[in-house]
Amino acid sequence: ETITIDNEAKERCREILSPYAERLQKDGFVVKGICLIGNPKEVLVASSNIKKPTMIVMGTHGRGSVKKFLMGSVAEYVLHHSTIPVVV
Repeated sequence: ETITIDNEAKERCREILSPYAERLQKDGFVVKGICLIGNPKEVLVASSNIKKPTMIVMGTHGRGSVKKFLMGSVAEYVLHHSTIPVVV
């Protein structure tokens, strides 16, 4: 069952990412979307260390305590732990 759920999650991820990647590619950007399973902040940092992208571009919901009002905890973690430039 776990394999089926992971495969379904990755397929849904591809469906969500595809239109964004296509639009950016039409605008001349080189885009590689990947779908991974795990703790988002840890997976983002670990995969960026392996894939070595030029930069990481992230959005944020700003959910969490008042301290994290302007930036979400995942974006904040990636910003402080990534060796790759991060744009939030």
